[in-house]
Amino acid sequence: MKEYFQDNHGTGLYILESRDDSKVLFEDENVLVTSIPEELDNIDSSEYSYIKEQMLGLKTETRFSFPAFYTMWRKIGFSWNAGLIEKSLVYKSLIDKINSNNIDYVIFDFQTDEYSSVMRDIERDTNAEVKGLIDNDSRLRDILKMIRNEIDEISSFAISIVDQLLGNLLCESNGLGSKYENADNIVIPYPGRDESLKPIIKNIDTSCILLLDARSSAPNLFGYHYPGDWDDFDHTYFREFVSPSTIKRQTELFFNFYLEKYVYKNIEREVSSCLQDTLGCAPELTVRDAVHTSFQNRLLEFSKAVIADELFADLDSCNAVITGSNGTMYKPIRHFGRQHNIDQYYVPHTIAHPVELEDPPLPGTTMFVAGDFDKQYMEKEYYSSCPNLISLGRPYFRERFPDDINIYQEVDEENVKLTVATQKIERCRKEFVTDILLVADKSTNISDVVIKIHPVETVDYYQSIISDLDIGTNVTVEDDRLRHHLQNADIVLTINSNVGLESMVVGTPVVSYNKWCPFIPSFPYATEGPGILIESRSDLREFIESLSKEKIRSLSEECYTFSRSNFYPASEAAQEIARHIEDGS
Repeated sequence: MKEYFQDNHGTGLYILESRDDSKVLFEDENVLVTSIPEELDNIDSSEYSYIKEQMLGLKTETRFSFPAFYTMWRKIGFSWNAGLIEKSLVYKSLIDKINSNNIDYVIFDFQTDEYSSVMRDIERDTNAEVKGLIDNDSRLRDILKMIRNEIDEISSFAISIVDQLLGNLLCESNGLGSKYENADNIVIPYPGRDESLKPIIKNIDTSCILLLDARSSAPNLFGYHYPGDWDDFDHTYFREFVSPSTIKRQTELFFNFYLEKYVYKNIEREVSSCLQDTLGCAPELTVRDAVHTSFQNRLLEFSKAVIADELFADLDSCNAVITGSNGTMYKPIRHFGRQHNIDQYYVPHTIAHPVELEDPPLPGTTMFVAGDFDKQYMEKEYYSSCPNLISLGRPYFRERFPDDINIYQEVDEENVKLTVATQKIERCRKEFVTDILLVADKSTNISDVVIKIHPVETVDYYQSIISDLDIGTNVTVEDDRLRHHLQNADIVLTINSNVGLESMVVGTPVVSYNKWCPFIPSFPYATEGPGILIESRSDLREFIESLSKEKIRSLSEECYTFSRSNFYPASEAAQEIARHIEDGS
């Protein structure tokens, strides 16, 4: 990028996309250097929280038959690829820096398009000359990307309609049409988290529809099975309940979807107004990009909610809808269920955390939490009306972590073993692992590091990071045997994973290494429990160097006692949850 500096006069601002300590710049007192992570470090967390709270309270009217903004607001504000609040704060910080330093030109050195809308807004809203990735080619890439996304969305919707019609014919031909008319409960699990609901469903004596989201037209014809083994349960698919009425409503949904996105823009307008009131600015292109990104892939999810609404109307005796997620498909389903006076139950896979507070289930929903600690935390911290919280634990904990686990393993303080439980959080997973490996490599007491990857990640991704670092520490990457790696570690490190609590249950101390808060929240097992919250690489290095046999043993006992007294479920937990659902309590 040196040629840009040599061709310019006056004061410049050079903005890096990532925190890159290896980048060497020539010294020039007329050039200020910053990076997106540095700008994020300087953001006031209280300002971030205030904007978040105000945005949560928005009541935006749309033409959808369900509360669309409530359904998507977290995608707009906080998802890694939309992240409106974060990007708006960075925009304001950079604008202030440009104005206060009388910047004449700005150069962006970015490798991705994540902050392209922020760059565009800065180009529009300042007198500084903007260079770097702001060129005609990048504008063309953005336009082509938008067109490609819309083509994908529309074609996916069209294929889905054909898929539903074909699947419905196949279901009808198999005689499934009237099988579930008198079902008492509808169960909609969260893909990949089957173990959270299975013990409960096994103990429900009244009849259930297990409603799955098949990904191909004919499960019987093509041998398709839902991700997760539900073969032992009586299950069916959304497509079985398709009718001319649902096709009509999905078609109306399609037009309302694009009218809101490109014509009415009610959500975009309300969000901009909220930012203007709370932050004093509303970067137009950044807002639009965040709203459009949040709409991406939502059409098919909303279509399934419409099918569920028709199903609720047709059932004669349905008493309960039981869901395993609070995602963008499940929220409108709960909304429609409430309109039909059907009780709503939510069984999360994870423990309580700030995301559940920011993105709560609809009022009136009964939410089964992981323990009394979680219940007290959520009652104390909820931003808005709290759902009905019932503390009975996670029944699957008993199967995964039996009572007879031996937590007293030998500790060699000169050969400490670390297990790193990764998460697919795009903005920080590389930096998370890199920091830990660099600290471990320079420590005198770390002998082995196991990187236990998340189920949706790949071993190759982390092997590539390890090879680039050229470190001497013994590092292995594993994709299975979670309990084994938790039990055999002296310390477990994660960002904010549920694995942190699971580590405590087997008596292994957990470190929540999270220097990206508040944009990535820290979980209460570390902020209010005995987990160790560390927010910088230097603090991590100090903690690792301080480890002794006595310290590890003390932390182990504290974590084990905390988890078993607050989270380990009673042997009848699954039966108790099932009883609450059957009794309508």
